[in-house]
Amino acid sequence: MNLKTERVFTKSLLFGIFFIAGILRLWNLPEVDFMHDEFSALFRTQYDTFEELIREGVMLNDTHPAGVQVFLFFWVKWFGFNEFWIKLPFALIGMFSIWLIYLIAKQLFNTNTAIIVSSVVAVMQFFVFYSQLARPYSAGLFFSLVMAYGWSRIVGKASDTRKKDWMIFTFGLAASAYMHAFSMLLAILVYLSGFVFLKRTQLIRYLLSGITAALLYSPHIPVFIQQMKAGTIGGWLGPPDDDFLMDFLGYIAHFNPVFIGVLLLLLAISMVSFRQLNRLLAMRLVILVWFLASLAAAWLYSTFRSPVLQFSTLYFTFPFALMALFTMDDHLKKALLLVLVVLVVSAGSLSLVFGRKHYQVMYEQGYEGLADVYRGNIEEFGPVPLITMTSRKDIPEFYLKRNQTSGVEVHFARNDRAYALRSVFDTLQGNMVAFVWTDYAPPDWAEFVRMYYPYVAEYHCWFNAEYFLLSKVPLESDNFTNPFIVKKVLTTLVSMDGKWTTPADFAEGANATGREFARGRVYGPLFESQAGSLVSEKETILVSCATVIASDTVKELKLVMEVKDPVSNEIKHWQAAEMSQTPLLPGDTLHLATSMRLGRDVELRPEQTIRTYLWNPTGSPFRLLEQEVYSRGINPKLFCLFEAF
Repeated sequence: MNLKTERVFTKSLLFGIFFIAGILRLWNLPEVDFMHDEFSALFRTQYDTFEELIREGVMLNDTHPAGVQVFLFFWVKWFGFNEFWIKLPFALIGMFSIWLIYLIAKQLFNTNTAIIVSSVVAVMQFFVFYSQLARPYSAGLFFSLVMAYGWSRIVGKASDTRKKDWMIFTFGLAASAYMHAFSMLLAILVYLSGFVFLKRTQLIRYLLSGITAALLYSPHIPVFIQQMKAGTIGGWLGPPDDDFLMDFLGYIAHFNPVFIGVLLLLLAISMVSFRQLNRLLAMRLVILVWFLASLAAAWLYSTFRSPVLQFSTLYFTFPFALMALFTMDDHLKKALLLVLVVLVVSAGSLSLVFGRKHYQVMYEQGYEGLADVYRGNIEEFGPVPLITMTSRKDIPEFYLKRNQTSGVEVHFARNDRAYALRSVFDTLQGNMVAFVWTDYAPPDWAEFVRMYYPYVAEYHCWFNAEYFLLSKVPLESDNFTNPFIVKKVLTTLVSMDGKWTTPADFAEGANATGREFARGRVYGPLFESQAGSLVSEKETILVSCATVIASDTVKELKLVMEVKDPVSNEIKHWQAAEMSQTPLLPGDTLHLATSMRLGRDVELRPEQTIRTYLWNPTGSPFRLLEQEVYSRGINPKLFCLFEAF
């Protein structure tokens, strides 16, 4: 193959990769709903002045640098809260990031490496997903790559370093720091790495580039200091577990055996060519260290300060890890290169569309989904009341208003307590209610609502959202065998002396008259069981619920559920459903429900002991009508954007 033919071949491959990347990122983009993080950012653009935006929208209520928030502040003024126009810039720079990855890999390694890595990034869900979000990830990666391109021209194989290369590098350093904390960390790592490869004649200019970038970033330093003092991204993340890396590797390979095989094939070819690539070893090690250092920093910070490690924190350095791992021999036969690209693009795209169901999941999000379903329920059953539990009350209202729903809507947010529902139920008319939760709300809410409305008429699930249409009376449609709906009763309290029994052994009507909780009694009958004998599923929602009628004024009653280590006798987890601060008057009925996601939020070890009991610290008398423990399944679709399902 002569030089001209080779150039045409390379350009054709690159064009094909870029074309596929564009389709995957732009496909029906107007139909991709806003997600929680996007709503959070968009609602923080509604300030009158720029100073207000920085103080209220960034310093006090965000953990990301100001770059993307400032962009959205002006962008929203032109286009409003329109999904297509808000997401379009991020999708486009996600596409052009692939072009930059090609240029960087070609400069640092060779054309074959550049083609292979570009093809992988083009189809990998990790990069497609974050390109479709109006958040700092796509922008952070783009400006990190701008910086890395200038750096590659300075320290790489370029025969001449142009003035604009230094300008690109300096601008990229500063811009990366304005996008995301971990793109800023990458900028620092890249800059320090330059001293390994610099020529002596470049040293002064390189130092000046760093100083200039620092000066460009200096207006943001007060924001950075304030955010570091906060030290958290909201408290919803937990410390990383031992499975984090394996989960990440499965995710980037789409949990698909074929795509996993293709990526392993690329790695094997790179390893076979190790001797021929020995001259590139130093560069491969350096850029791999960028990824490993970012991972280590996030892991340590998450362990000893505040959890921040997610897949997204690795987003900015991962393309460089791919370059280091998939470095190809420059003399690779073009026929083999073509086969490899076809394998990558085919396996990656097909597993993305059909295996990961990316477009089904992304285009059927819970916020608009709940509005669509609720409108259908109103058309079928009349003005059914809707109760939502989300991170912010104004998020579900956005799509509900757009869909012009007409029912009674009651919205709760993250800081509300489930017992606030009691006053709502006192005012609702009719036998039906719709309840939806999003943003990983505590499972107590759904179980509490189901104590008042026990029959399920409809059930819907999206990523991070569940919708229940519930009824007080049995319906013909209440014939579900869905494990994510059906309650699997594990035990019921039969007598106040602590006798519990399984439904199979329970005598009908044994608890119909209720049981007296005498005045002065502080603790109710204790149920405890080994976790392994109580539940067999790897992950399950375990629920303890009780219904009481006050014999006298009742205060501070709680229903406790805890996990205990049988060896050390240490309480590993404790939680309780509690009544509101308003006393329960004689004759009033009270429902209590507490639940935990075992195996997900709470560690599930077979030898641990699950315990539940009523705690009545004031010793008030009441009649216990019913107390039981049940379980129901956790729908894997709730986590389908990041986990196998």
